[in-house]
Amino acid sequence: MEKYSATADIILGGDMNASLHRKDGISRDKTFKNFLEEQKLFIPNQCRRQNTFYHYNGRDESQIDYIIQSKEIISMYTTFMREPENTSTHDPVLVLLQGAIPIQDTQNIRKQTKRIIWKKIDKQKYAKDVEDDLKLFSSNITCENAAEKIQQLCTILNKNAEKQFKQPVKKRKKRKICWSPDIAAAAKTSKECYGKWKSLGKQKDPTQSAYIELKISKKVLRSTQRKSAAQKRNEKYERIMELNENDSEGFYQLIRKQRDPGNTCASAFIFKEEIINTDPEIREAWADYFYDLATPSENPNFDPIFKNHVEQDVQKPT
Repeated sequence: MEKYSATADIILGGDMNASLHRKDGISRDKTFKNFLEEQKLFIPNQCRRQNTFYHYNGRDESQIDYIIQSKEIISMYTTFMREPENTSTHDPVLVLLQGAIPIQDTQNIRKQTKRIIWKKIDKQKYAKDVEDDLKLFSSNITCENAAEKIQQLCTILNKNAEKQFKQPVKKRKKRKICWSPDIAAAAKTSKECYGKWKSLGKQKDPTQSAYIELKISKKVLRSTQRKSAAQKRNEKYERIMELNENDSEGFYQLIRKQRDPGNTCASAFIFKEEIINTDPEIREAWADYFYDLATPSENPNFDPIFKNHVEQDVQKPT
């Protein structure tokens, strides 16, 4: 901070693990406030009181994510509302800065040379090409032109090395689609029916047997794919329900799989015998679920002793 404070405007952002808006301040909050005062930093005026951290236990929440500045350079400060798709315990914070970035002269930027793998180069051919170019090179070197001559020599060596070595083109591997045996068999049948229909001129005649077989095979293929997707979706939900509370590895594995762009499983679940698959419906379903969960109710089958223990644990200060 001391190194750059005199020559630059400072912006710090992230999880500070301390709050400026907590009613009962703890030691971390006081340390954070003292740090801001010592370094002459402050939060923008647009930063409103809004919780940004939500603990997994569902009870604790606070505002510990900030973006602080040394001068008034943040023109907009926005804390996003909680979204059901956000699997993180933190809500994002967005700021807008006003400034100018100088344009660099791309002509003077040094070209990055590729690394040469000498094991894959024909060294005899390389030496011959260098020797031919050196015949045209003037060896009249003086103190005035020494730098220029050295640059010419380096250019000759690099040019011939790149000439002999061709950088391999990395081909992006296509993602393999894991098909079940049923889908593979249905796809093979559909492909064969398409080939038969194509050989007959691709006539869309409803009475033609090849066209009828093609439509039936496509229908069977799509039905098999939907069944497979539903089975994968059910297996995922069963695994979520069977996950242990302390199984963090399995928890984050499910999160990564859900965030995968190639994930073909739809985001939906059944709540009160209805299929919920849109964002508003998901939010309302979770709200109803937690409302019912938090509403006290008397159940004659509930263990009264265990209920008393739970009530005592809840009443204890956390």
